[in-house]
Amino acid sequence: MVDLLASNVAQLDLRLYDEVDTDEREEAPDHPAALALRYPNPKMSSDQFIRYMIKSWLLYDNAFAVKTRLNGGP
Repeated sequence: MVDLLASNVAQLDLRLYDEVDTDEREEAPDHPAALALRYPNPKMSSDQFIRYMIKSWLLYDNAFAVKTRLNGGP
């Protein structure tokens, strides 16, 4: 069940929204966090990253990701 749920969530097109007002959101596709979700690691696709995060959260009740800068990166 965990594999099935993680695979289905990983297939979703994740989007990041910026809060404009209390009841209004605006999509922010060029935000650094959205880019980090799209390209989390040179050795891992975004689907794999989301799948691993969902599995960790469901199995261990927590999931962690560390964002670091690469040499010459933003």
